[in-house]
Amino acid sequence: MSTSEPGALWRLARAYRPHRGGILVATALLAAGSAVPAGVVFVIEQLLDDVLLARDQLALATLPFALAGLYVLKGAATVGSVLLTRRIGFQVAHDLRQRVVEHCLALDLGWHQRQRRGDTLARVVHDVGEVEVLAEAYAGAVEKPLTLAFLLAAALWMDWRLTLWSLAVLPFVAVAIDRFARRMRQAARDTLENLGDLSAGLQELFAGIRVLQAFGAEAEQAQAFSRVNDRQVALQLRAAMAQAVPGPVVEAIAAAGIGLVLWFGGQRVFSGDLLPGELIGFLVAIGLMNMPLKGLSEVVAKGQRAAAGAERSYELLDERPAVQGGDTVLDERRCELVFEGVVFDYGDGPVLVDLDFRVAPGERVGIVGASGSGKTTLAALVPRFHDPAAGRVLLNGRDLRDYTLESLRAHVAVVSQEPFLFHGSVLDNVRLGRPDATVDQVREACRVANAADFVAALPQGLDTPLHEAGARLSGGERQRLCIARAVLADAPVLILDEATSNLDAQSQEAVTEALERLMADRTTLAIAHRMGTLVDADRILVLQEGRLVEQGRHHELVAAQGEYARLWSAAR
Repeated sequence: MSTSEPGALWRLARAYRPHRGGILVATALLAAGSAVPAGVVFVIEQLLDDVLLARDQLALATLPFALAGLYVLKGAATVGSVLLTRRIGFQVAHDLRQRVVEHCLALDLGWHQRQRRGDTLARVVHDVGEVEVLAEAYAGAVEKPLTLAFLLAAALWMDWRLTLWSLAVLPFVAVAIDRFARRMRQAARDTLENLGDLSAGLQELFAGIRVLQAFGAEAEQAQAFSRVNDRQVALQLRAAMAQAVPGPVVEAIAAAGIGLVLWFGGQRVFSGDLLPGELIGFLVAIGLMNMPLKGLSEVVAKGQRAAAGAERSYELLDERPAVQGGDTVLDERRCELVFEGVVFDYGDGPVLVDLDFRVAPGERVGIVGASGSGKTTLAALVPRFHDPAAGRVLLNGRDLRDYTLESLRAHVAVVSQEPFLFHGSVLDNVRLGRPDATVDQVREACRVANAADFVAALPQGLDTPLHEAGARLSGGERQRLCIARAVLADAPVLILDEATSNLDAQSQEAVTEALERLMADRTTLAIAHRMGTLVDADRILVLQEGRLVEQGRHHELVAAQGEYARLWSAAR
């Protein structure tokens, strides 16, 4: 989805609306500071024609104080407006970043799986930061035109004919700014998009460092990254060029206008129609216009940067989650699951086909099948990480889509193959789903998960910080902390997605014992490659190419000599 620049800037401008009080104060300060250059012009004119020629000592002694006072006023107004506009810009960027993060967290798992994580990070961290320069652009958009207006008024007051000569170059200035604005907008957009690729590449490199080093592919991947990195330099140079060139071009056009005024005004001085002080004052006014004229190109550049950042930020906010919650709050402990004619497709062919089965409350159901048979996808439908393309998944007789996502997911605990721990303490990680749980409740959950002993042996116990997703813990220890998290969540439905597949024999024994405690009195779907862990399941579902081809207890399926018996024989 693409957001046009005017639309993005308009939406961004609306984000500044709550700060309109501060913006009004900043505007008043900018207006006060913008009047100072015009005041300086009149001071210079008076100095030349009324003070020096008249040899007025008192006026000569007074003018320096007047000049200093004007610039003190301008300095105070500038500092105040800069602090106000920057503060407002920072706050708007902060609020927008918070909105983007909260929105991304609410998007469905399928959306996240389709995105390059590094590009999303670049949008949240860098692109959102670009929107704060709109406040700087606003300050320039107020100050520069007002300064021009005051100086133009002073010039008209001095001599309207010379003013008309000076205005002859303005159409050329406007055309130059417009032409370069288009280039700046595209350059800013291209730079931000490539920065997303750069961030995505970095994220993949560091996430896969073990694999890269194991296969000796560091040099090849570094070279691939270098190509994206080189492109970033080229795009940044193009953006810098688009931003740097307009100022000198505008300056050169303005200088041509000053040249016209100097020639025409000089002729009038020679003819006695104009005093030298009036000409010098007028030239100072026109010369002072050069800076705000040049500054307008900088205002446009900042506006284009803000537009590019806003476009990419609002593209994220415009994404709608494919999974929407219902209105019914689920509050029952007894949970029956029913799959009715369920079909699922990721877009390249069906993964699940016409699944029909029931899981009774408290029943332990194993799910087996060859790799790619749809086991994990089946389990992902229960907490609504995805929704079926056809058919329904029912919980206690109601379609899962009727329930609020919050209440549904509070009733489903998931322990996956890859245990994931967040940066934070052991305590924070265990009570992820129940942040209000007491320390005693966390300790009890660790005991049930066979994690209490190794947690107690950690340097700070439950308060031990876990860095790099708990990389210093063993796989079994990380998995037991994830089980403790599920124990503390106390959800009546449990999904075990190959929770013991990556563990050694000793760790598997401890984890299996913990899982036995966790499964007690819970409706459980357990996926396992190690089929020996499912022999005591109440029932086993056998998937083949997304279809349910067999179901029954272990001994019944072995005796049937079908797909399950083949898998069991291959696993032994």
